[in-house]
Amino acid sequence: MTLKTRALPGMLAVLLATCALQVQAAQPPDAMPAAIGHYVFIPASTFVPRDSSAVYQYVGGGCVSAPRGADFVHKLILPQGSVLRYVRSYYKDASANTLTVYVTRYDAAGALVDVGSVTSADGSGYTSGLSADMNYTVDAYNQAYVVNADNVFKDGFDGVDASLVFCGVRVLYDL
Repeated sequence: MTLKTRALPGMLAVLLATCALQVQAAQPPDAMPAAIGHYVFIPASTFVPRDSSAVYQYVGGGCVSAPRGADFVHKLILPQGSVLRYVRSYYKDASANTLTVYVTRYDAAGALVDVGSVTSADGSGYTSGLSADMNYTVDAYNQAYVVNADNVFKDGFDGVDASLVFCGVRVLYDL
């Protein structure tokens, strides 16, 4: 069977128009959500200690354990005007100590504000904690943003079986 090349563009145009009408009928523009959530995941192994003399131990899967008093920080780059919603921390906390993760903003004059936070709960196994809704509009032109993991690892090293292990954070924001 021979297909005439002049007929092909016409048939293709009819087929595409039919498909477009079906898609348009199935999803009217006003049914689409106004904002779609976006995530940034930051493994703990990419955080840096706030004290340059602090050391930490990689325990696998992006997770770290560290000596007493080690606090960690990681930059958070989000689009101008986006809305910070939640921060979720991932950890293993079988100790009496806690891990608190803050989303913090800094201005150029030395001031800082914690926009939101989440604190670990004692338990067994790996788990996560979720902050309250921050509902904070990002001003990337005038502010710098970081994620701080503070008051962590007070028990010190325990190797792979550490009683407090930090595995990372996930930040949800809307555009």
